[in-house]
Amino acid sequence: PAHRAMAGSGEGEWKRHWDQIPEQQGLYNPRNESDACGVGAVMSMRKIESRKILTDARDMVVRMSHRGAKQANENDGDGVGIMISIPDEYFRSICPFALPPATEYGVGNFFLPQQSQSRSACVKLVERMAKKFGLEVLGWRMPL
Repeated sequence: PAHRAMAGSGEGEWKRHWDQIPEQQGLYNPRNESDACGVGAVMSMRKIESRKILTDARDMVVRMSHRGAKQANENDGDGVGIMISIPDEYFRSICPFALPPATEYGVGNFFLPQQSQSRSACVKLVERMAKKFGLEVLGWRMPL
């Protein structure tokens, strides 16, 4: 169970300790937690957007020299990414399919083969794996 400690800024405000797992919310489900080498998180638990979050994330990546800041194998594509908020208004303006409320969907970025048959097989694999994990692929926005 997660223990809570009072934050000093006001009555009724709670601050989660760094090693506590949050409760299920939006697309997050604590049942999917597992150890992960080279993973860090920088965020606002109050959902406040800030450039500081991005610069802190960059600094964290640079300090993760065993995985994120340099490749584990210089001959492959091992690297790092920073996940940012989904620009919901933008996606609603360009997606040719309906989207659920802003906090109830995710966005994937895939680098697919140029060959039509291989690309189609990859798309089917992604959709099959999403279904296996209880997710639904709402659509694809790209030149297939």
